Amino acid sequence: MNPRSALPGQSERRARKEQATQQMQAALAAGDTQTAFSKATQTSSLSRDMVGQATQLLDALGLPWLRAPAEGEAQASFMAQRKDVDAAVSQDFDALLFGAPVLVRNLGGQRRKMPGKQAWQDVEPERLELAKVLHELQLTREQLIVVGMLCGTDYNQGVRGYGPKKALKLVRACGTLAGCLAKLGQEMPEHEQVAELFLHPAVTPDYALRWGSLKEDAVLALMCDEHDFSRERVRSALAKFAGMANARKQRNLDAFS
Repeated sequence: MNPRSALPGQSERRARKEQATQQMQAALAAGDTQTAFSKATQTSSLSRDMVGQATQLLDALGLPWLRAPAEGEAQASFMAQRKDVDAAVSQDFDALLFGAPVLVRNLGGQRRKMPGKQAWQDVEPERLELAKVLHELQLTREQLIVVGMLCGTDYNQGVRGYGPKKALKLVRACGTLAGCLAKLGQEMPEHEQVAELFLHPAVTPDYALRWGSLKEDAVLALMCDEHDFSRERVRSALAKFAGMANARKQRNLDAFS
């Protein structure tokens, strides 16, 4: 049985987005642009056209890609476990629950709006190693999954009032999800399926990472002609990208010398 088919995760996420959309519209009607902006960030989703254009851009850059059968973080974590890639890159900490040995967040560097303020702060790239995280928290990966489930994931609502600190303390005391729920007098429907999804997610085991060559004209056509990006900025980014690609090729050649 595929545990994904029995999980309410998709419907829960859809309901949260619908609620955020309603709250955003209400905030706009009331002239509360700050609240509207915060809710708008919760309503984003990818269309088929967006995915198609993203893969088109990757092809033009000569970068390999594949479609994950379920969660992208699960597939990336699987590939990192196999050492076919150096790390899983995601903003979502779920990659650690999926077993990514290394998770990289904020890869491109970002500016993030501070909650409740009209101010922004720079966000630096962050590298997290699963082994170090588990050692510092004194947990097994299974227990880290329990912490996540107590706080709430995309597939379960969690326990009301429990954030990372309280959940960590509880798991250290009880050891297992069953023990935690028994102590709290709580139930968590389908918790076994949720845990199974993180421990044994649906992934594509057979894949080939084939690098191509940079097609600058194709990138410019997509980014500038279709989406009005600045040609100067795109060319500048492509020059940096080409430099990194050449450095990678040189490292590969050095490995055979």
